[in-house]
Amino acid sequence: MAEIKQLGVDVKDELAATNKERLFLALGWGVFLSINVYFLWGVPLPLLPNIDIATYDRLIDPFRWAASVSIAVTALVFAVASLVKLFEASQAKLILVVGALLFLGGFFIYIWASAVSPMAYLFLMAGLLIGVSNGMFFLLWGEVFSSFDAASVMYVLFFAGIISGSICLILLFIKSVVAYIVLGMLLPVAIGTLWSALKTAYERQAKPFVATTIKGLRAYPWRPLICVTMLGFVFNAMREVSFVDFNGPAIINMFSLLGLIVVSFVVVGVMKVTGAKKPDIERLYSPIMLIIAGCLIPVPFLDAQYRIVFIVLISCAYLFVVTLFKATCANTSQESALHPFCVFGIGYTGVFGSVALGTWVGMVPREAGGENSTIYIIGIVLVAIYLLAIPLVLMKRRRKSSVIVAMDEDQLSFCCERLARRHAITQSEQAVMELLARNMSYASVAKELQLSENTVRTHGKAIYRKLDVHSKQELVDLVTAEQTRGL
Repeated sequence: MAEIKQLGVDVKDELAATNKERLFLALGWGVFLSINVYFLWGVPLPLLPNIDIATYDRLIDPFRWAASVSIAVTALVFAVASLVKLFEASQAKLILVVGALLFLGGFFIYIWASAVSPMAYLFLMAGLLIGVSNGMFFLLWGEVFSSFDAASVMYVLFFAGIISGSICLILLFIKSVVAYIVLGMLLPVAIGTLWSALKTAYERQAKPFVATTIKGLRAYPWRPLICVTMLGFVFNAMREVSFVDFNGPAIINMFSLLGLIVVSFVVVGVMKVTGAKKPDIERLYSPIMLIIAGCLIPVPFLDAQYRIVFIVLISCAYLFVVTLFKATCANTSQESALHPFCVFGIGYTGVFGSVALGTWVGMVPREAGGENSTIYIIGIVLVAIYLLAIPLVLMKRRRKSSVIVAMDEDQLSFCCERLARRHAITQSEQAVMELLARNMSYASVAKELQLSENTVRTHGKAIYRKLDVHSKQELVDLVTAEQTRGL
């Protein structure tokens, strides 16, 4: 009893520490997003006033295209590298240093090209460097998020949305030269916060880097990834289509940022009232898709005023879903044996791959011009509606969960005990394993055993590693097989 009381005290202390860390992480992630968004969303060039859409296409689009593609490629390279176990804990900060140097190089090339030599190839080079560095930063932040419980990650991500949206909105209304000076000052804050957060992540986790195998990829949230990539393609394509209506991205960006702030405020408020829950993109995607698809149909036939309303709507939907997806990736890494670099690497490959594809497709109508432009927009709308429907079809093909047939609690405990002896699983880990084998959630296991959720996750990772399984479903299957072996 005394031990249980002490655990309760430890849980309270842990929650108090987590609340402080939430604010710290939200600030760091929000500042990083501000830098990322200001660059990649296509802000007008500094030191080049009155830029028109033709100049924008000639100079800025190569930068944005190169940045999106290089983030996706970098994420994919690191995801594959994590499968072959090229990383150790000590290498994360080295990756951070390399990423910071690449970003500085790209930043100065961008400023030089803007002020002195506005050449497309210089912006392309800057995009490549900034994209690679941002890809590294995204993955490192993913590892940080993977060390926290789902509730904390949700709070951090959406509170950071308020911070980043507000900063970028302010930057839009000041001179671009001043804005880039401010971004240069914010960069050390973002890097310093990430450096400190990585150290904290290693201290919180018994094993910061966990094993990943091809077999373990079955635990990956593939359907949520497809939802995000389909919606991301439509979002970026329609943003590009709308640029011609407003001679550039400035107005579109302003309304998109307002949407980000409003959505983040609403979600944080709802979590405060109802309590934070695990992200469930699949349940939310269906109504979002139906609303977006319905609003897509009139886009080719109505004027710019309608399009800006639609952009605000789809901005809110996409930014909400992509934020939930980041929380989903963190939760997947916590509950399985998937390396955070692998989980977030695959995710960002899809997210930024859809950004690049949507950007390219959305440019086609404004390059065509005239009546051809309307025809292309109609084609994009039809393709978009078709793509949005794909996740709905895949959701109906859920894999049926296997269950333990004709096994009472004594039989289950006996099977788990045999597995524990065979694989050197401790007594406390065995207690967690038995409850997980009943398909109980981590939160339910924590409540049943009067432990913190983080402690249960740590035991879960150790159990998965020792049993060479990668998800709760594989654990259930293994216990079922152990029952059959004993018959």
